[in-house]
Amino acid sequence: MLKHIALTVNDPEDIKNFYEEILLFNLQKKSTVNGDITAKIFNINSTADVYMMGHQDVEFEIFISPRKEKKVFTHVCLAYWKAEMTYKKALEMGYKAIIKENLDSDSYFLWDNSGNIFEIKEIQETWQDLADITKGEEDLKNKGQIMRKKPAFVPYVVIQPFIFPENHVAL
Repeated sequence: MLKHIALTVNDPEDIKNFYEEILLFNLQKKSTVNGDITAKIFNINSTADVYMMGHQDVEFEIFISPRKEKKVFTHVCLAYWKAEMTYKKALEMGYKAIIKENLDSDSYFLWDNSGNIFEIKEIQETWQDLADITKGEEDLKNKGQIMRKKPAFVPYVVIQPFIFPENHVAL
């Protein structure tokens, strides 16, 4: 049902450094939206470069704009195998990143240079669990849906505000 998530990024260098190198998204298409369209849809009368970035079934439509956006609880949650490696890569490349300790597994919060927040979680399911979710392996083979290789991450998206539990500790 979800087609893509649109984000605003202020520095086009983040496309390569953050979205490709850290989050492992690939550039699918780059285009420019003219000022007439941005004025009609977003009430901003200026052209904008747009990068379509994808990984598996998740797409980001990234608009490049010098305008800063105020973000409060808005974030995107992605699940990775070895999530800690994504966190460490962000730190190595100079991006803001913190760990939120949880009882079952830690969450890692990463910020791009525009303030977009990404919650990175460890994939909890085993590879067999993912296969068992479906009707059967034979059905999947027939539909071409069996993955031969474990993906880098299995995406899911938070579409409601993130709410800390009452007993949370401020970071």
